[in-house]
Amino acid sequence: MYIGGLDRHGNWLVARITRLPGRTAEVWLMLKLADGQYYHFPSFPDTRVYNCDGESFTAGGLQIELLKPLMKWRVTFNGLLREGERSEWNADDEGKLVHVKFAFTWTALTGEFSYENYYDPWTVSDAVAREPWSRKLKDNLMNLSKKNKRYEVCGQLYGKLTVEGEAERTLLLRGVREHSFGIRDWKTYNRYISNWGHLKDGTLYSISAKSMYGVLSHIVSGYIVLPSGQRCVLKSTDLHLSRLGEFTQPPDKFDFNVLAGHFECTITTEKKLEQILYVGERWSAKIHEQLTDVTINGVNGWGVTEYMYRYRESCPVPIQKSASLPVEPEIKNPDALVLPFSNITCTASQIVGGKGAQLALLTQLPSKFQVPNGFCITVAAYRHHLNSNKQLKDLIQELQDVSSERKPGDLHEISKLLVENFTKTKLSQHLVTTILEQLTQMFGDMWEKKAYAVRSSAIGEDGKESSYAGQMKTFLGVKESNKIFEAILKCWASSFAYQVVEYRRNHGQVIAADVGVCIQEMLNADVAGVLFTRDPVSGNPGVMTINASYGIGEAVVSGATEPDTIYLQRSFSNKLSIKETVVGSKAMKMIVDSELGGLMQVEMENNGECCLPGKVALDLGCIGIQVEQLFSSEPQDIEFALEDGQIYLLQSRPITSLNIESDFELTHEYDGPLIIDEEMFTIANVGEVIPGCSSPLSNDIMMSGFATSLQHWRTTVAAFAHRSNVEMMITSFCRHVFINMLGGMYYINEYTMGKDTRQAKDEMDLGLFMRSLGDEVLDEIHKRYRTTRTSWYQKIRGQLFCIYDALVVQRHVASMEALAENIKTDMSITDPLTFYNEVTKDLAASVNAWHHHMHVTYTSLFTSGLLQAILSGQGSSKDVMSDLAMLLSNCTDVVSADVPAAVKKIALAVIDSGKAEFFRELTPEQAVDWLRSSESGDLNQLFNQFIETHGHRGMREIDLSAIPWRIDPVQVVKSIQFMTKSPDQLKDTKSYMNNDEIIHRIKTPVGFIRKKILQFLVPIAKKSVRMREMAKSNSIKCSDYLRQVLTRLGELLVQEGYLPDKELIYYFTFGEIERLIISRSAKLVIRATRRRKLTPALTKLQFPEILSGYPMPIEDDCSIDVSNTQQVTGMPVSHGTVRAKCRVAMTLGEAETIQPGEVLITRSTDIGWSHVFPMISGLCTEMGGIISHGAVVAREYGLPCIVSARNATSIFKTGDEVILNGAVGTMAKVV
Repeated sequence: MYIGGLDRHGNWLVARITRLPGRTAEVWLMLKLADGQYYHFPSFPDTRVYNCDGESFTAGGLQIELLKPLMKWRVTFNGLLREGERSEWNADDEGKLVHVKFAFTWTALTGEFSYENYYDPWTVSDAVAREPWSRKLKDNLMNLSKKNKRYEVCGQLYGKLTVEGEAERTLLLRGVREHSFGIRDWKTYNRYISNWGHLKDGTLYSISAKSMYGVLSHIVSGYIVLPSGQRCVLKSTDLHLSRLGEFTQPPDKFDFNVLAGHFECTITTEKKLEQILYVGERWSAKIHEQLTDVTINGVNGWGVTEYMYRYRESCPVPIQKSASLPVEPEIKNPDALVLPFSNITCTASQIVGGKGAQLALLTQLPSKFQVPNGFCITVAAYRHHLNSNKQLKDLIQELQDVSSERKPGDLHEISKLLVENFTKTKLSQHLVTTILEQLTQMFGDMWEKKAYAVRSSAIGEDGKESSYAGQMKTFLGVKESNKIFEAILKCWASSFAYQVVEYRRNHGQVIAADVGVCIQEMLNADVAGVLFTRDPVSGNPGVMTINASYGIGEAVVSGATEPDTIYLQRSFSNKLSIKETVVGSKAMKMIVDSELGGLMQVEMENNGECCLPGKVALDLGCIGIQVEQLFSSEPQDIEFALEDGQIYLLQSRPITSLNIESDFELTHEYDGPLIIDEEMFTIANVGEVIPGCSSPLSNDIMMSGFATSLQHWRTTVAAFAHRSNVEMMITSFCRHVFINMLGGMYYINEYTMGKDTRQAKDEMDLGLFMRSLGDEVLDEIHKRYRTTRTSWYQKIRGQLFCIYDALVVQRHVASMEALAENIKTDMSITDPLTFYNEVTKDLAASVNAWHHHMHVTYTSLFTSGLLQAILSGQGSSKDVMSDLAMLLSNCTDVVSADVPAAVKKIALAVIDSGKAEFFRELTPEQAVDWLRSSESGDLNQLFNQFIETHGHRGMREIDLSAIPWRIDPVQVVKSIQFMTKSPDQLKDTKSYMNNDEIIHRIKTPVGFIRKKILQFLVPIAKKSVRMREMAKSNSIKCSDYLRQVLTRLGELLVQEGYLPDKELIYYFTFGEIERLIISRSAKLVIRATRRRKLTPALTKLQFPEILSGYPMPIEDDCSIDVSNTQQVTGMPVSHGTVRAKCRVAMTLGEAETIQPGEVLITRSTDIGWSHVFPMISGLCTEMGGIISHGAVVAREYGLPCIVSARNATSIFKTGDEVILNGAVGTMAKVV
């Protein structure tokens, strides 16, 4: 796995991990910063790393973790890098090592380029024609393609980086990710050269040439991705290995010509920095990795050039091997009640629990340390005890039922009762005899004279993802058999303490986990403490930390005394030295009470000396390194003791907190890509449709669905971009949804579809913003698309496709209705994985419904655009938009407008029933119950009909975590209660006109021919609006059914103990849910919990309507100066004038206090606001377009409405008297 990225400021990162047999890997890591500092992996030029886990892309502190196939990866590093350049290997001088820590999210910018599938036939035929043909050549070519498959994806890295002693940096780097499969034998390569990079205009490229023994002496491959997203596959190039340092060093500067698709260019590269690496078995190949400045046809950029040469000299690096990785043994005696640490079966965590297995592994590790004698009471003994005490099993079952919400109950009380009952039970005679026999066999007849440590050891405890640190019981200094038996029972009982149960619930772990118990001989420790093999806070592997004090380690672990702290300096090659010693007060020490057992405190006088000799501290550090290597180089938290000069290890567990995602990562994990630094985004339209912060599950499912549909549309209509699932047209930042303007809005232009670029831009601007954004944006469109080429056939085909879609729009609606009716998951399934697989089918259907909706939406935009085009040029842009709004008014059977009409109908029915006063006096919740009961008479049927028809709708209805009206209609009923106060307000005062009358009244002058065209197009455009709203309703219906099945899946996961509550399911991605079911990963549950915790803060974020660069929220201190502002100007979308008091409502909750006849001022509305419309006299929104929700419903109610009135919510305050003129697009404060 290779990932590289650069930016215009001079920041450069290359990270590569090659997994090799024997828990080894090759690591490349190079980092150059804008300030000129250069850092690289400390072993360079050697790249071999040992003691890896052998399964993931993790080695040497570098980790590359898959988040979403082909789309997102997490790239992290926490370790040491060498500062400055070095190309010669020197075992005696590591140079200056610096702690560097970074966490980036890699996001795809393009679809994948598979070298097996996308070679141009011309380049392959040219390469084969150079070789003498033989059967062997054919066989070699076939074997090569089978053994070594690879693909590339262009992408970006975004995240934070910290260099020791410097301020944290936020970087955005663009480049490539290459993923190779199979075996790469460097000896098969003679030479190769690879070039990749990006330009400031957004062009991305990757061009390579290679020579392979016995296969092809020279073959070229690659591609150029133009700023528009059009990918051009390499056809020919004069890049030839023989002219580029064949027998000398690689050149510092060279250029070559390329023909990729239609795109011809000259690429010039100039070296700025070079790193030499050696790879392959015993240095079989030499790599020159160069950071370069690049120019392509006069456009500047940044890149990497990589040269590979065969290396024929000897390798000076000594041969090493990874330590043997402990593996779970074959279980030969699963029913054993006790097992000594020395028994190989004792290393199985499923038999003795996590802590016991760790101690057994340490016991069998040859080293300078020892593990105090001891044995484990197995989980079989625990089960034996439960089988002998039915009341415990019954209580455990009740605990599980309450925890999984199968039955009601007080979890705290049940836990308390279970612990009490556990400690009252007695061990069976058989178990007592077995334990006594083991004590006698291990410690002799005088075993009762000794003191013991009795520790709980639950399955899952001390693991990589959950440690249970300090939660379960440990008893020290235990003497006599009765006390040991009592401690065993308390250890078992501690597994059901309320804090442990809650810990397991909140981490998705089995509530009734089996528990083992460790019994160890207590030491009369002179000194004891804790060793961290890395800095426990920063994760710096160059610092090992030891906390130590006199006596046993409980004084250190519990914080009862101030220990000595010794910091060990650790080099990359694991050489140790004492960096610093901080002497603590050590005012007391704990020792075992030799008479009564247990612990006692002894006061100490501080003599100012460290309790741990320097040599012992260094020996302890070496032991820590050995233990770390045993566990795949995982940093360890080790408890130790020193008795008579001998080091003993009492426990070792992973430090689980070092690679947890930061809040910054979780905030930006779904952020979309930027082709250029000045990329343009807007929240117009999508800010209304998908307001606020979306849930992670919605972001994963719905955004992927939208992105796929839009990308499909773009590749079908414009026919210039390769098809992929990249979120290039619609994307998210901070979990808020945005439209990419340059990459999305403006893709229809003269270069892609043959349509005048200015006209297409103005139509899109007016449709979204109600104004033109000016020539500066036009220049950017030309820069983005000027290198794009599509054939005349493709351009005509795209135009015809739009017309065809307009003619068959009803088919899309019919298809959606069929999907809404036919997606039915079997709700009786109780197995979570089986149910998940069924949900996957519904997911595909729901996404398909939105795909149809996108077709209908684009048809509506297309037909509205035709009307706009006919009117444009005949009058002012404001008149054009005002007339367009009038032409689209009086649109009948619009689903979104039917919602407030249905609410008004219920309100009138309540008034007519004579129960309006009674209805208003009820609380909203009581009013809902009354309407749903038979006591309300005919109103019950009317209300149920509303819920049946519109119950799938609601506030933020596209978000899967949102609550629809069928579940909670309280907001709707509140509005009905308000409406009953003002019967006159419910009268229909709107005047209706036919199409001819509307066309006659427009202000824009149109001639006879244009008028006839309008008479033909207006009914089609109105039908498109009607179909769009119907399509949206059907899409929401499909999403609501998906919401129901996901809620059911959440309930199943709660019942099986995977989740603490069903709502948490909305904070996973869909793929993570499957991984959770298969692995029961605590890490995934913790991540979802943290996402939910961040959601309120993300929801409050506000973004400007239009942004340039990486979208950042508006800061609180950037408020608008409104001291002299009395008026706002927007675009008119519904005619009429009203003078009334206004209500400024940023949220639907704030709108609930609206009084009849007020003008509503808000950022945007969606279907969730529909019930408010019958009460207001006018609407003003900061966002929106001609066919946005507020505009459509306002027209149907005849309400004056302006949209895109920027800063209106800041300029006006609730209670201000305003004049709203929906004909000219203004709203002014009456002074």
